[in-house]
Amino acid sequence: MGIRVLIGRARHQASALSGELRKLGATVIEIPFIEIRKPRSFKALDGALGSLAEYDWLILTSVNGVDAMWERLAKLGLRPTSLKHLRIAAIGPATKKAIEQRGAKVDVVPKEYVAESVVRSLRKRAKGKRVLLVRAKVARDVIPQELRKAGAQVDVVEAYETVVPQSSRTRLRSVLRNPRQQPHVITFTSSSTAKNFVALLGERNPSFDNILFASIGPVTSATLREVGLPVDIQTREYTIPGLVEAIVARMNRPISSVGMRANLRMQELLKGTKSPRRLTPKLRAVLDAEFIEKDGCLLLASEAVRSFGGDPMDLIGYESFVNHIHVADFPQAWLYAKQLAKRLSFSHPGECAVIVSFDGKDATVRFHRIRSDRSWLVEDLEAYREEAIAVLHLS
Repeated sequence: MGIRVLIGRARHQASALSGELRKLGATVIEIPFIEIRKPRSFKALDGALGSLAEYDWLILTSVNGVDAMWERLAKLGLRPTSLKHLRIAAIGPATKKAIEQRGAKVDVVPKEYVAESVVRSLRKRAKGKRVLLVRAKVARDVIPQELRKAGAQVDVVEAYETVVPQSSRTRLRSVLRNPRQQPHVITFTSSSTAKNFVALLGERNPSFDNILFASIGPVTSATLREVGLPVDIQTREYTIPGLVEAIVARMNRPISSVGMRANLRMQELLKGTKSPRRLTPKLRAVLDAEFIEKDGCLLLASEAVRSFGGDPMDLIGYESFVNHIHVADFPQAWLYAKQLAKRLSFSHPGECAVIVSFDGKDATVRFHRIRSDRSWLVEDLEAYREEAIAVLHLS
């Protein structure tokens, strides 16, 4: 692929993803955003393992949980046969494989590898049953809460914990600052990797303009958006092979460059502008709603209901009207414009111009398709001296 990919999985788990990407020609940068540690106490886990005969179902949500549980079984001198009466549910094929490699049978693997799908698979089966859920110290409570509502008795025990690897901080910041090392893609394989990535950056605010954020699934994507980061790539199948496939599919698209032209007022304004790390929730929602095609025009889906009173044949005017966003804070407007241009460069390469204007009080960001090599409002930027104007031209 000829690209650089930053992998933030725990050090002992990075090899599977790294190996597949290297086979495809990618340069892999491994900087863990997450570190797996033993819990402070195994008391709860050991107690549950010593009482396995009392349980009907065992739920394992990750390979880390499988590793930790079997290690404790060995420490306690418990034989694998103590699991034979249990029905076992596993989230994802990797977890299933890890269990089966240890000689146990997996009865349920949900269609989607998220907690909600586990609940759908077990709601009826677990009613009136006793369930043991082995997981990380910090995790979503969807499974225990929903199964209890369905009539199951659920015990949750901690098998491991995830922490921020402080040793990654300096190298991560260095890689993101260096244009020769900066990755084209950063991968996120869990909500913890997303949260820890932000924690490792601290107050530093590197530019992500030329970086794609790749997520393994909807839960991780939601966390990325919660911490103010974009989601450029998301898998259809929430697995490591699915993540590789999604990255390849995106990088094989034609990618246009984003060039900028700015009049003198805008050039002066930009000199003193420092982009914020994240968009406001309102602007993020506009981007996340994405685009729709309507009557031959490309429109922001969130704004498509706007009524245009101009010439119905003026497609550029129509797009520019519907796709205009007013922002009182200029740094937010500039960040929104750059992220909008980035998205358009992948979804509609070479087709659009993003226009940013500032009248001294409010900023406006709009975009339209380029038609007949003409770009509305920007044929001669210097003709608009009454306001600062810049064009992010996707060509």
